[in-house]
Amino acid sequence: MHRGKKSFGDIDWKEDRSDETVAEVVADALREAVLNGTLNPGEKLREKAICDQMGISRTPLREAYRILQMENLLVYEPYVGVKVAYFSPTFLNENWDIRMVLEAHAARCCGTKSINVELAEFQTMLIAMRVADANNQEFENLDEAFHLLVARKSCNTALYNQIKHLWNITNFLRKISLYKAGRSQKSKEEHIAVLEAILDRDANRAHEAMWNHLLNSKQDVETSDFFVQGKKQIDSI
Repeated sequence: MHRGKKSFGDIDWKEDRSDETVAEVVADALREAVLNGTLNPGEKLREKAICDQMGISRTPLREAYRILQMENLLVYEPYVGVKVAYFSPTFLNENWDIRMVLEAHAARCCGTKSINVELAEFQTMLIAMRVADANNQEFENLDEAFHLLVARKSCNTALYNQIKHLWNITNFLRKISLYKAGRSQKSKEEHIAVLEAILDRDANRAHEAMWNHLLNSKQDVETSDFFVQGKKQIDSI
């Protein structure tokens, strides 16, 4: 899902996006600008300049800001305004490492023969994953559906709730990972490995495949422009 850098004003308003509000279209453009490095961590966003460049009013822009603040990509600082967020390696290590432990355990549960798990949804997901275009925007949705399916089918409500919570606070990191060149295709292949292990009822293989998948994703986040620039900002403080 890697995309080249471009101005966030480069929106084709003639494109059919009738199912989206103006704010959602603007949020998509700003999100891409943050994730591909056009906008740098810590950079202040200037409303008038963005409105002029995108040909919009301040109302949809501020709604787009709110969307991206909920995704932890933008932050508001009193007396300063809206800025691109940056985060510490500690945030990544603490939260992503917990995800690795919990989701790998969930995969093990799904692959355990003694646990009564309905396998039909895993088979359906495997078929969808095999035919999916990893470079298509819809792969992001499939990626989320895959992880939450494994969590939900672990037969452990507390485990599912913890994983869901971690997804909510680390979702922007997942997007950063998927924006790296070639990562989406690798992620697709790793998903398939997890699903095949679960369907083979091989708990240990399912655990290892999920652990390695999330470890690879973490390493891609650590080497992303967004993370590297954010670390430089923190080190300079």
